[in-house]
Amino acid sequence: AKKDILNANDPNDPNEQRFRTETISGQNAVITSVPNVFAGPETDKIEGYKDSEMRADGVHFTFAGQSKHAELWNEKLDPIFWKNTTPYLPYSQILKDQTINFPALSSKTFNKDVITLSATATSNLPITYKVISGNAKLNLSLLTIEKPSKVTIEASQIGSDVYSPSKNVSISFEIFKIPQKIVFPKITDKAHNTSAFDLGVTTNSNLPLSFKIISGPATIEGKNIKLTGQPGTVIVEASQLGDDFYEAAVERQEFQVYLLLGTENISNIVVYPNPAKTYLNIESADLIIVAELVNTNGVSQKIDLQKTNYRKYILDVSSIQPGFYVLRLQDKKNNYYHKSIIIE
Repeated sequence: AKKDILNANDPNDPNEQRFRTETISGQNAVITSVPNVFAGPETDKIEGYKDSEMRADGVHFTFAGQSKHAELWNEKLDPIFWKNTTPYLPYSQILKDQTINFPALSSKTFNKDVITLSATATSNLPITYKVISGNAKLNLSLLTIEKPSKVTIEASQIGSDVYSPSKNVSISFEIFKIPQKIVFPKITDKAHNTSAFDLGVTTNSNLPLSFKIISGPATIEGKNIKLTGQPGTVIVEASQLGDDFYEAAVERQEFQVYLLLGTENISNIVVYPNPAKTYLNIESADLIIVAELVNTNGVSQKIDLQKTNYRKYILDVSSIQPGFYVLRLQDKKNNYYHKSIIIE
């Protein structure tokens, strides 16, 4: 505001007039000498007597005075004013840059551990984390993996009155399924007339197992194998498809079913060692005249016994295929004997 003398409480007071004149003169000096300072409306026109409509106490505006004040400013801030002025901030501050260091996390097998995220900003301001993808949840900087998956985490810092917002940084890592292990006990070779038996298979996941006969003379129900009565090689498979937490797993076992021919009625005969690798010793109270081996398929072959002394014989088995056999012996009195043996 400028030039017109403000209406004072006593417009005839010389001191009041001098004060107002000096004030307006100082304002005009600032307007004319300082760049980017512009004259406002002449608010001195708003009367200022005591008990007046505009200034009840001679200084402060009444509601009517405020309305008049607004009108004067509205008239002053016309298109010409805005064309000739450029508003600007009272100060300009350049924000500092900041960066985030987010150490990588190694891929690992799923467990119930809680991972502590450790990203830092060069500003030392607090980091905010976000799960971009994967089966995981966050509690501040604590990451809990809910299921195996690929996990991507984003770290950010929104800045402050000193630092600009950081560029977001993401890391990814893999949480693998737990390896599933099927414990499948070794199945010993069985005689053809063996009763149904349990496989005794377990898994570290405790998930339900599936079984099937790949080949051979047997059937299966649940974990129980039943032999069909024929000789041969049985291959049985145990499998588990896995789930959200465990990998799939498959294990197989193989065993022989041998044909048991007759009763082992050899109380008068000693056969050793059993199992045998190179030689089989046979001792008999009577003279042995016929010896043969019968394999698990029921195929027999006669063998030559080497007599070492009276009623003691040696059978060379080094060239015979390893497996289960039935040793058939006939003495000079036409007695027949059977003995199950293993050749390694």
